Amino acid sequence: MRKIDEALLGTDVVVLLKGDGSTMFQHTTAGVNAEEASSVVVGLRRAARQLGDTLGQSRCPAIHVKGGCTVFSCFEVEKDLVLAVFRRMEEAAVDQLDTTESDAAISPVLEEIRVLLQATV
Repeated sequence: MRKIDEALLGTDVVVLLKGDGSTMFQHTTAGVNAEEASSVVVGLRRAARQLGDTLGQSRCPAIHVKGGCTVFSCFEVEKDLVLAVFRRMEEAAVDQLDTTESDAAISPVLEEIRVLLQATV
C-alpha cells in the first residue's frame, strides 16, 4: 500500500479486483465505501471493454477519469485482475495531472504485484 501511495499521491481507495468482481485486496480511508467503489470499477471496466471492442482495441491497460477534485484510475495487472485507485486532490492538481506520468509511476508497483501473485501460485 505504501508503494502505491508513493506512486500515486492522495489515495483514498485502493482495490485489487478479479475479473468476476471479487476483491482480492482493499484499503480505504474513513468514510469511503469499498463495496460501492468495487461495483463502480466493475462497471467502468465493462464499459471500457465495450468501447475498446467498438474501436477495434482489444486491450485497455489503464483508465483515468478526472472529476473536479478527484481522479479515478484503473490499471490492468493481468488479464482478469485490475488495481483501482481513487484519489482526492486540489482542483488545480487534477487539472495539471499528467496520466502518462501516473502510468509510468505505477508500472513498477504493478510488476511487483505480478511477481507476488506468481509466487503464491
